[in-house]
Amino acid sequence: MRKSVLIATFVGAGLVLAGCKKNKGNVIEVDSPKENTEYSSPVPLMVHIENENEPVHDIEIKVYKKDDPAVLVFDYDNHLEDHHVHVEDSIFANVSSATQFTLDIKTGEDVVTTLKHDFTIKP
Repeated sequence: MRKSVLIATFVGAGLVLAGCKKNKGNVIEVDSPKENTEYSSPVPLMVHIENENEPVHDIEIKVYKKDDPAVLVFDYDNHLEDHHVHVEDSIFANVSSATQFTLDIKTGEDVVTTLKHDFTIKP
């Protein structure tokens, strides 16, 4: 009797664990701006974030001058709950010569996923 209770307990625990989906973080895809690419202002911003296991939470998208992060030219901060998120906007920067910028994306609540890359805006 005692042995069958222990076996039932382990089988039940195994079924519960098998039903859980582990959060592997969000998947971030950037259609624009592409890494190491040169653009004229305004630069189209097209970002797709998804997570099949749980809703996407806490999205931060920042674009700043590579050599001076205090010069922020785009700032998006949103808390939402959806499995597929599409952010489309424009990045405006008034530059007198070709200037490198950094696209910095952070998303997630428990597991934070980040993506960072550089691109250039020319006059």
